[in-house]
Amino acid sequence: MTELKKYREPLNRELLCIADTYWVLGHWYIKCMLNGRSLADFNALSGFAQDTLGNTRAIFSYLEEADGLPEHQLEFGRSDLEIHSTSALDEPPSNWSDFVLTAYLAETALWKVIQTMQSDAFPEIKVLLTRFGEALYYREMYLEGWIDDFSQPEREESIRILPKRLNELTNWFDGMTPDSLIDGKIRTMSLADARSRWANKIRPALESATGVPWQGVQPGGALPADWHAGMRRPRRPIPAGLWEFMVPSSEEALMARRPLAVSVTDNLDLFPREA
Repeated sequence: MTELKKYREPLNRELLCIADTYWVLGHWYIKCMLNGRSLADFNALSGFAQDTLGNTRAIFSYLEEADGLPEHQLEFGRSDLEIHSTSALDEPPSNWSDFVLTAYLAETALWKVIQTMQSDAFPEIKVLLTRFGEALYYREMYLEGWIDDFSQPEREESIRILPKRLNELTNWFDGMTPDSLIDGKIRTMSLADARSRWANKIRPALESATGVPWQGVQPGGALPADWHAGMRRPRRPIPAGLWEFMVPSSEEALMARRPLAVSVTDNLDLFPREA
C-alpha cells in the first residue's frame, strides 16, 4: 500500500475527471428536462439526473473520506477553475439532436474510461465504479432510441455538430501522457485502447444519427495550448452560467447547503404565538 501512495494524486484527479463530468452531465439533464417530448421523456431525464448526480456524490464522498476533507468540500469548496469535467460539455446544446447526441457520446465515453479502472490495487474504487454500469444500460437504451427517432433535419444537424463534440471527447481520451496510473497498474487498459473501444461502440449510433456511414474516431491531433493533462481539459474555468446553475450563489442557496450537523440544531418556531 505504501507503494500506491505515490499514485494517490493522479488517481484522485482521474476520479474527479469522472465525477465532475457526471456532475455537469447531470445538470444538462436537469436543464433540458422540459425539452422532452412526452411524459415518459420527462420521467427518463429525471432518472438520468438522479443517476449521474448520485455517481458524482458517491465519488466525492469517497475522496473526502479517504483524504480527510470536510463534508461537501468537493461540491462547494472548489472554484470554477478546479472542475475536471470534459470540455465537450462546456458549451450548452443548441437543440434536441445536439443534446441527445452529446449526452450519448459523454455517457459512453465515461463508461469506457471507467472500465479502464478495474485494477484490484484499490478494490473499493473498482466496486464503486463497477456499480455505475448497472444504471447505464437504461440511459444508453433511451438515448439510442431518441437517436434512432431523429427527423431528417435533426440528422442534418447531427452532421454539423458532431465534429466539435467528437474532437473534444477524443481529446479527453488522448490528453493524458504519460499516464502514471498505467505505471502503477491502477489502470488496466490504456486510454488509447479505451478510445478505440468507444469508437466501435458509438459507430452504429452515429450512423443512425447522421444517416450516413461513419468513418470512425481519429486521434484528436494537437491539444489546445492551455491543455492541463491532469484535469484532461483546457486550463480555464467552466462557463459562468453553467457554474452558477451547478453551485448557486444566492443567499437562499447558501442557507440550504449548510451541513446537516449544523441545520439540525435550528430551533424554528413554525407556529409563533401572538404577543
